[in-house]
Amino acid sequence: MDQVVKNMDIQYVVSLIEIIKISLICYGKLIKRLPWWLYNPLGGCFMCLTGEVLLWYYIITLPFNIIEMLFYPSCGIMLSLLYDKIYNWWLCE
Repeated sequence: MDQVVKNMDIQYVVSLIEIIKISLICYGKLIKRLPWWLYNPLGGCFMCLTGEVLLWYYIITLPFNIIEMLFYPSCGIMLSLLYDKIYNWWLCE
């Protein structure tokens, strides 16, 4: 019985991943139709998306401080660039 439940859980996770993958492909096709100034922050550029998400997260959740508001997305963009460089280096070697 436990094996049947585990197989059902695995099938559920696999189907959920497929649904997410299909929805992200549809989202990518949808935003490609937008002008560049909307396309980049909505997912066309990983640094633009990171900055946009962190800016809005900061505005919504944290108390307002202009220095921190500028620092928070900047750190996120630098970290995403660092992650991208490490990921590309790891895949190329």
